[in-house]
Amino acid sequence: MTALSLTPPAVPGRTALTGPDVAFSFAAAALLLLPGVLAFGPVFGGADGYIAAGGGALIGLVVAFVAHRRRWAVATTAATLVGAYLLLGGALALRQTTVFGVLPTPDTLLRLVPLSVQSWRDLLTVRPPAASFVGPAVVPYLSGILAGLFTGRLALSVRRYLWALLPSFGFLIVGILWGIDVPAAGGVLGLGFAVVALLWAVWRRHRATALTGEELLSDGSAISGPRTVAAAAALVAIATALAVAVMPLLGAGGGRVVLRQFVQPPLNLQDYASPLTGYRYLVEDQKEATLFTVAGLPQGGRVALATLDAYDGHVYNVDQESARFLRIGPTVYGTAAGTSRTLDVSVDRYEGVWLPGGGDVRGVRFSGTRAADQAEGLYYNAYGGTLLTTAGVGSGDRYAVDLVVPPSTDDAAAERVSYVPVGEVSRVPDIVGEVATELIGDAATPMEQLRALEKGLQEGYYLTGPKSRPGHSLERISSMLTADMLVGDDEQYAVAMALMARQLGIPARVVMGFYPGEDDNAARGSLAVTGTMAHVWVEVPFDGQGWVSFDPTPDRDRVPQTTVPKPRPQPKPQVLPPPDPPINMLQDSLDKPGNNEDSDRPGENVLLRVLLTLGVAALIASLLAAPFVLIAWLKSRRRERRRHAPEMADRFSGAWAELEDAATDLGTPVPTLATRQESAQALAQTYPQAPLPQVATAVDAGVFGPGRPTEESAAAVWKHVDGALAGLHAGLSRWRRLRSFVSLRSFRRGARPLSRFSLPWRKAKP
Repeated sequence: MTALSLTPPAVPGRTALTGPDVAFSFAAAALLLLPGVLAFGPVFGGADGYIAAGGGALIGLVVAFVAHRRRWAVATTAATLVGAYLLLGGALALRQTTVFGVLPTPDTLLRLVPLSVQSWRDLLTVRPPAASFVGPAVVPYLSGILAGLFTGRLALSVRRYLWALLPSFGFLIVGILWGIDVPAAGGVLGLGFAVVALLWAVWRRHRATALTGEELLSDGSAISGPRTVAAAAALVAIATALAVAVMPLLGAGGGRVVLRQFVQPPLNLQDYASPLTGYRYLVEDQKEATLFTVAGLPQGGRVALATLDAYDGHVYNVDQESARFLRIGPTVYGTAAGTSRTLDVSVDRYEGVWLPGGGDVRGVRFSGTRAADQAEGLYYNAYGGTLLTTAGVGSGDRYAVDLVVPPSTDDAAAERVSYVPVGEVSRVPDIVGEVATELIGDAATPMEQLRALEKGLQEGYYLTGPKSRPGHSLERISSMLTADMLVGDDEQYAVAMALMARQLGIPARVVMGFYPGEDDNAARGSLAVTGTMAHVWVEVPFDGQGWVSFDPTPDRDRVPQTTVPKPRPQPKPQVLPPPDPPINMLQDSLDKPGNNEDSDRPGENVLLRVLLTLGVAALIASLLAAPFVLIAWLKSRRRERRRHAPEMADRFSGAWAELEDAATDLGTPVPTLATRQESAQALAQTYPQAPLPQVATAVDAGVFGPGRPTEESAAAVWKHVDGALAGLHAGLSRWRRLRSFVSLRSFRRGARPLSRFSLPWRKAKP
């Protein structure tokens, strides 16, 4: 059976489309681009995406139509398209930079050029809706222009009109990958595109048949009506099969897999310390200070600061992989159910990049002198409900956070744990699992086990201040769990419970924030949050309940006794021991266990201390000397390459280049366009003790002289060069010679041909 070709056959007697054919093809091209335009709407929150994509596609189509009618060359078409991109880009994609939303400004033009490359990543690193950001709209605008141009030009082609399906389909793919995240929307748009493409292709074949009396295949045979119908049915079947195959990826029951999920945002969390490391500072140094004032907090509500899910044995932190921070604007999309609430925060003594008031955020609005910078650097992690602004907040800053507060949880309904992705925990001491097993006892369900862990840890004691060690490293947690008395603060208890839950296979995370308590009725007005309200708790996800909070920290009034009474010794009859034999008191003191304990440590052992000092000094010296050793090696390699070049003429030219580089490293300018004799005369004025003119004469003789130069003559020239190099350095100070030895000036002169002013025949192999 003959296969259909993308390139339709030449139609006898037809050299151009008629006016109605052009109009219909133009309209068909617009319909082919429409699914791609619709794909960009949701990610921008409505009209902005449609305007950018649709306006760009229309510009491309118009340029394609005019270029077709006037028979423009490729250069003219490209220049017109670039001009239209710059002139109309402000109104369609960068209205924030224009005058009255229409007229472009110099800032508009300066942004459009780099954004043609940068905006593709920018759109993938923001959380929808993207209309609040300056730049991402360039993606639908630029892709629409290009797709419109190529779709229009190919659709108006007589013989290659079917190729118009490729740029229009590519536009749709870009819209799906960079745009919509609505479940199954991509499949619907794909099917719509297939239908329009099929109808248009059938119509174009029909027009060819009407004009010629028959429709030809690529091999010249006629195609009948039934075969046309069969081909059309096959195309529909293929499109339907593809739609069914990709529907699971488009999210029939949940969120669709989008390209945005695989692009790492530009925020590097390693640049910001874990907020948990500042807990002790808040509860001790800022315990009476007003950190911030919050209005709109319900009675007994918590103010989340950051969610932490990764542990490396030293600190609990936000995992870079599992916690994706995306840039957000004033509005954030979300579907979780709950009660809407707005928190108005006025910052006083609090300072940092982590914003109090996280959770299921629906929007953030800054006010104050630094509002623009804070909004520009605002990031949100929807998984952990954590807000961060790279500009930071401090005294005098104000902002409002729109939240959705989930309904209260019910232990009886929390039957199954939701095994969601969490960060990795490593280097967990064995004592954590042993204590966890002891605390849970006979508890069977995950909720029962977690409540048992919570209750068991609450039976310990709370202590902060100088008598309580800060931190939550593996050593601190181990010492806490192995001590005779369980003592710690929020930081240690929460980390201990989270690690215990993780050892039991339960995904748990640590939340740092503020808990005013049930007695502080914040609903009646604003609440001044102090450092003593800082709190750390644990959260575990359950099906149908979301993240359930656990508070393993004991009541703060459960303070351990400052002194532990020791049992009084029972009096015993005094027994005099026999006299000891005479011994060497000094030797005895050295041999007793514990007296030499400190002498075995590297810091106290004199020999080890000396060796350590020498090793560190050697390492530092090696690091400092490494660049200079590398420079010396590069110069030596360059010299050997010149001295042993395959071509004899290159050996002579390399010899002179060695002298020029030496003079350059000494700080003497070398003429670049002069002959060797001219350069030698110029350098001889600075270095009269070096026989530079003689060397230049010998080099020119080897390059331009009669006959072929020999290895002996090349070696002799290099001996003269060595003597001339000694003359260059004669009389110079040791410091200047050292500076020239490590100088990089000769490398910055650029690559030069080895055989400057040499004859072509000199390059021929013998």
